[in-house]
Amino acid sequence: GLGPGWSVAPAARPDCGRRRGHCAGDFGRQIDVEDTESELGRLAVVLNDTFGRMNAARERVTQFTADASHELRTPLTVILSDSQGALRQERTPAEYRATLEAIQLSALRMKAISDALLELAQGDVGRPVAPDDCDLADLADEAVALRGRFGP
Repeated sequence: GLGPGWSVAPAARPDCGRRRGHCAGDFGRQIDVEDTESELGRLAVVLNDTFGRMNAARERVTQFTADASHELRTPLTVILSDSQGALRQERTPAEYRATLEAIQLSALRMKAISDALLELAQGDVGRPVAPDDCDLADLADEAVALRGRFGP
């Protein structure tokens, strides 16, 4: 017991193994609730709901990180393959210029992605994020040009 008139039934005691799981970031696990009408039961329901939302948020962050990584990988691949190709054999000045323009376009794309990620991070800390217009035709043209460079 905890003192006169206080006691904690074994079923209401914290499950230390389960609690450690949540502390380690395993929010997919739920607290078993038998009596949702008791104070502890209502608390467990609220915690389960919170853990569910935290787990969903972490999954969205994980997916976003994977998507951002993929978006950065494409221009990096262009930069690396074009520069390696240019260094592998002698080219005409026009070919070098075309290669450098493709590398610059890819670097500018990476900068735009990086700037957008920074802007999102600033929004996460309470700074306002300004919307930005983009031309879908330009994006589509860029995607077609990149796809043409790497084949079907």
